[in-house]
Amino acid sequence: AEAGAFEWAIARCPSIDGKRIAKCSFCGAMHNWCVFYRRATDGRNEAALFQPSSGRHLCGRHLVSDIEARAKRSIRSHHWMKTGDHIAVVLPGDKKSAALLLFLKKLTSGRRDIRLSALLIGDRVAGTDGLAAAMRVAESLGVPCMEMPRPGRTGGPEGDEVTKLALAFTLDDIARKVLVQFLSGNAELLINPPPAGSSPVPVICPFIAVPS
Repeated sequence: AEAGAFEWAIARCPSIDGKRIAKCSFCGAMHNWCVFYRRATDGRNEAALFQPSSGRHLCGRHLVSDIEARAKRSIRSHHWMKTGDHIAVVLPGDKKSAALLLFLKKLTSGRRDIRLSALLIGDRVAGTDGLAAAMRVAESLGVPCMEMPRPGRTGGPEGDEVTKLALAFTLDDIARKVLVQFLSGNAELLINPPPAGSSPVPVICPFIAVPS
């Protein structure tokens, strides 16, 4: 189905001098379409990405706007932010978690009633590169780093505990979990899921409606 969607997208792109041209569905910017990378690049290395879920071509600026709008809508609908929150973004060093940290930094930059921290996770021996990358991302954004708290604690000194954990789960991650449950013969868990565990810290997933 995904391959068919990309074939349809390529067919919609006009051809100029033998090159397929993709046009941003919002601003109308034209870009050379690259079939192999499923994106288009012009001389300035700007890109137009085809989004199968919406059937639109998006330039870099409007792709970011679309992701941010979806994430903000999820936060509003689930009431994931409130005054006094201290949100710790789980940062293993991958691109998705770095994007989530950047998004939340922009979203909370003008709010003094919400604190943001980066929770570094991973094996200090096996995951040295990932931890170093996570620290660089956090430091570049001016977000304080913290380590995984000991059992029974939620991090930080008394009165400064983490109130929310932010994970970079996307729509594809959720779909993958559903498919695994179905193929494993646990379809009944999708209809009657077990009750949520008694986690001391609520978990939020602002990218839950964003395709990978």
